[in-house]
Amino acid sequence: MKDKDFQIAVSQVNSILECMSSADIEKIPKKFRNFLKENNKAEYNTNIRNDIPLNKQGLNPETMKLLAVIYRNYLCEDKKAYDKLLQENQKKYEEEITKKYEIKFKGRK
Repeated sequence: MKDKDFQIAVSQVNSILECMSSADIEKIPKKFRNFLKENNKAEYNTNIRNDIPLNKQGLNPETMKLLAVIYRNYLCEDKKAYDKLLQENQKKYEEEITKKYEIKFKGRK
């Protein structure tokens, strides 16, 4: 898997992992961490800053997906509650999109 966008996402994830505590990093299987290191885009400069919230750093959408998987599978203590939150967020998103485009289509008479 050497897709450029994936490599950028992996590079961003690796930079984020470097900002995490060693206790949290140890929760992530070494095999998976090695996979991330092997698929890193070496010449990509991530500019991840630990003093700025991640949602304010313009991360690649693939990075956010990888982080969600890492959090869900290795760091989350209450997977059921997290899954429920994800489902609720998905439902809200779908409702917002439906409402947004419903208004546009109604206005096109």
